[in-house]
Amino acid sequence: MACDICGCNDKPLEDLNKSYVTKSIKQICSSCSKEVSDKMWEIREVQHRMLESLLKRFMRFKRRF
Repeated sequence: MACDICGCNDKPLEDLNKSYVTKSIKQICSSCSKEVSDKMWEIREVQHRMLESLLKRFMRFKRRF
């Protein structure tokens, strides 16, 4: 079988976490898994900074009233 992302068929495949599975992407190679994991943590960091910013904005708004 081949990786559902890059098509590589010479590496062992890993099942993708159920929450990230799509209709066409279910198993990926270790290289793609690392890339996906790195991107997930990058997105989570951005999300965390956005949540902090929104909470601070909310608190400043509440303080005015």
